[in-house]
Order: sequence, then C-alpha cells, then structure tokens
Amino acid sequence: MATNRKLPFGYYIQMGRMVVHEGEADLVRMIFREYGKGTSLLQLTNELNCQPIPYSESSVPWNKHMVARILKNRKYLGDENIPAIIASEEWQKASREKPDAKDESENEKDDKIIRQLAKCIKCGCKPELVAARPHGTKRWRCANCGELTTKANTSMTIESLTNIIAMLSEQPQLIQSVESPRVPERIHLNNQEKEFTAAISNTAFDEEKARKLAFTLASARFDALGSEDYETERIRREVAGANPSESLDYSLVKSIASEILIYPDGTISLKLKNNQIMKGDEVHA
Repeated sequence: MATNRKLPFGYYIQMGRMVVHEGEADLVRMIFREYGKGTSLLQLTNELNCQPIPYSESSVPWNKHMVARILKNRKYLGDENIPAIIASEEWQKASREKPDAKDESENEKDDKIIRQLAKCIKCGCKPELVAARPHGTKRWRCANCGELTTKANTSMTIESLTNIIAMLSEQPQLIQSVESPRVPERIHLNNQEKEFTAAISNTAFDEEKARKLAFTLASARFDALGSEDYETERIRREVAGANPSESLDYSLVKSIASEILIYPDGTISLKLKNNQIMKGDEVHA
C-alpha cells in the first residue's frame, strides 16, 4: 500500500514495474461497478469506510475526493506498461454523462477565475483563452511567446487543478512554509540566539539575565516570522475544511492560489499564496 498514493490505488511496484494489488483492485472494481449502477460518491465513501483497506497509509478515513480520483483515472484501463484492472465497458458505464447544473453565467465566472490566475510558465505573461473552432475546446495561447497553442487546454487545466485540490484536501500536511527569511530580522534573530546561548552556557549563570534574554529571543523569533507562515496555516485550514465535491471548487482555488502556471504540454503547477508550488505531476496518479 502506498504511503501518500503517488501510485494509483490498486497498484504497487515490484521489481521496477507496476503490478496489481489484488485487495485494492477488488475495491477499484467495486467502485466502478457500483458507481455505474447509480451509487453516489457519498454512499461509496460510507461503504469503503466499513472495510479495513485505507486509500493510503496517511489517508484515513476515505472521502469523496479519493473515490472521485479513482473514477477519473484512465490508468485502470491498462496499457503496455500497466496491467488493466477494469474493462473498457465498466469505464464507459461509470463515466456516463451527468447533467451540468451550472448556467452559462456561472461557467463564465469560473473561466474568469482561471484566466485571472493563469501565467505562462515560459515568459510569465498572462495567456488568453481562445477557441480552436466554433464551440471547440478553449485552449491557452500566450500572445507574448506563442508557446501555449497545441496541447494546453482548459479541460486539462481543470482536471489538473481538481486533482491537486483533492490531494491537498486529503493530505493538508503537504502544505509547507517556504522559507524566505527577511535579512535584517534574521540577522537580529541570530544575534539574539547567540547571546542567549552564551548566557545559559556561562559558568556564572545569571538566572534573571537568562530569563530576560529568553523573552527577548521569543519576541525576535515572532518578529522574524513572515506572512508565508500565516498563509500556510490558513491554506491548510481551508483545504482541510473544504466540502468534498466531484467538481472543481473555483472559489477555493481563488482563496488559496496566487498563480496557475501553465506548461505547453498541458500540465500545470499551482502556486499557493504562501509561495509554495505544487506541481501537477507530483500529485497525479
């Protein structure tokens, strides 16, 4: 069983190759079979939480994000390098079209959020969304460098964002502060730490002086904290408290991210507001 589910649920590595984990694979087949019959994500989640196999060692209990990730993963169909777990008929039945509850104005609002955050990874400029043909899939095009015109499209962007948000919701501990020390505060803090260490190491220990230095050091450490530390805790709380959903929570993306970095091949990275970058290929299974 994978610790943080970098491998798809249902597989493990043996002698450098992905092989089927039979216990997990049985659950994958059950998920596709029951979802194809109309069982909801919530019902599947409840059923999975009544059996002993977790999604990963660090993700207990099951939630709707985990089930949705399995249902969207085409690797279960197999290829020359990966053994199949489900048949194409099962995939098609479970991937049935669902009515879209959003109206046109809501879709335009969602598109606007993505456009606001999008950045071309090559030049840093803001790309635009263009339709390759009337009513066709909208693709990214960077007017500055012209790189984002072939494979990068909105459906890939939305799928990658959904996977990243789901992974962060499952494992908020992945969100870490990015160290960007402010030089004056860091120098001051280093001096305070040296002074405190010298005071408590002195054979002629002065308790009163050590106490004052301890308070001074605590204050210096607090002053040295950057906004990234606050943002890290805020983002963790937001993703941990997010309501499970089959679709992308655009308002959550806007709340926790400062940029969506788009690559020419269609992959993305999400730059969080604490300056941490979550790469799409690190969370894709």
